[in-house]
Order: sequence, then structure tokens, then C-alpha cells
Amino acid sequence: SAFTDINVMQATTGSCSAIRGANPRKSPACNELNRMIFDDVIPNGGADYVILSSMWSPSHLEDVEATLAYLANFDVEVVLFGPVPTYQYPLPEVLFRGRDSPDLDAYAERFLTPGKRELNEQMRRLAQARGVAYFDFFEVLCATGRRCRALTDDGGPMLWDISHLTPEGSAEIMTRARDEGLLLFPPLASHSDVPVTGGLLAP
Repeated sequence: SAFTDINVMQATTGSCSAIRGANPRKSPACNELNRMIFDDVIPNGGADYVILSSMWSPSHLEDVEATLAYLANFDVEVVLFGPVPTYQYPLPEVLFRGRDSPDLDAYAERFLTPGKRELNEQMRRLAQARGVAYFDFFEVLCATGRRCRALTDDGGPMLWDISHLTPEGSAEIMTRARDEGLLLFPPLASHSDVPVTGGLLAP
């Protein structure tokens, strides 16, 4: 882990967004997991930080805002992770198709999912309005203009499908975020002398 002083607890089930409230389109397992995290673990002091991370879409914005408003009632510091640059086809497949290209990042750029940059800015503004920290994947992966990095430093794909980071891609992003101060956990209002715990809600 890039953040060795933080004990990260991950709460995850398939196709489950990190938002509070039952949704009939979700699986029963997703609804039960979110109920446990948001209505039991967090209100009872089970985490100092809460990281919200999902495969976000514009339809999530209202629910994310409501979730942030709910979390403001508790003694937790919230970090909202924005959308990851995603692709219209699995990234390894895209890279294989473009294997003869002199610039794989430029080749892969053509297959990025439209609208993610705009969604990223909407979520950034939402986080700012609610006073919570925001982690911007586009700032890390796409800092050189419009071109996003499709490959890790070791030459592997950043994603193993259209939207999920590979272990190598995730480690590289978090290490850079730590070293460059791009992911800063807000200081806790209390518990300054105890180990930090965190709940990571992700699909």
C-alpha cells in the first residue's frame, strides 16, 4: 500500500455503487452492504475516513450529493474519488489492436468513453460545494493535455477491462498521488493520536 500508516477496510460487492439508500435496481447484497456501512458502521464510529469510489455516471450525481449530505452528520472525513478514464472496449484489446502504433497512448485515446471529463468536473464541483476532499484520476493520468496514460511504467495496461484498474495501475497511481501530494487525507478533528482507519466503498 502507498499509504502504509492507514488501515484500509474495503466494502465491496459486484455492480454496487457507493451511495446510501436502497435501490430496486441493485442486488439485495448491494442494498444490504450499503445499509450496513452507512447505517451501522459509520454512525457507530467504525471509520475515521470514508472513501467513496465507484464507476460513476451522470445518473449518480444526485445520489452522491445526498450521500455526502448524510455523511456530514457524522465524525468522519470524506474523500470522494472521481471517475476513472474508461474505454469503450477492454483496454488490453485496444492496446493489442494498436500494437504497431508508435504512440499507444495516442492510439488508445481514440477509444476513451465520451463525457467522463465533464462528469469529473461536475463531481469536483460537487465535492467542493460540500467541503470534502476530491481525488482526480484525470489529474494523475491525463495531466499532459488531452492524452491519458494507457500504460504503466512497466508497459502493462492501466486497466484490465473497460473500467477497472490493474493492481499495477492502481499501485502506480496511488504511489504518485502520495509522492506528489495529489491525495491528501484531511486532518481529523479528533483522534489525532490513534491509528487511522478508513472505509473504502467501491464496485
